[in-house]
Amino acid sequence: ELLDDYEEGTFTPTYTSANGTITSSVNVGRYVKVGNMIHCNFNIRSTGVSSISGSIGITGMPYTAHSPSRSAGSIWYMRSWGAALDNLRFGISANATSLIFYTQSANGTVAELNNGAFATGSDNNVLECSITYRTS
Repeated sequence: ELLDDYEEGTFTPTYTSANGTITSSVNVGRYVKVGNMIHCNFNIRSTGVSSISGSIGITGMPYTAHSPSRSAGSIWYMRSWGAALDNLRFGISANATSLIFYTQSANGTVAELNNGAFATGSDNNVLECSITYRTS
């Protein structure tokens, strides 16, 4: 594909959980699209948590990820989580516009990040991240 398709824009990343509500005041995302490749960087933090349970993710990525590919992201900065998350990872799966968090250590099992690792205060779960993925 020729690189004749260039776009810059913003998006709003939003924490989500299987159940309950997560509110935030700093949800800033920017992206660059060149051809079918999307590069996103974003900042997010929670300001309130109510009755959450289950896995934690982020919705609102600007484009749907291509099938059958999936891509991993990179965390530049994080603070104020409810657990030590030295092996926190995230990625986007095929046909998705949301990110999945998981923990994994070398030769260890993979587990989705759940509500037990999410802090419930008013300035918590701070992330500054980036991800590059392919769209259709």
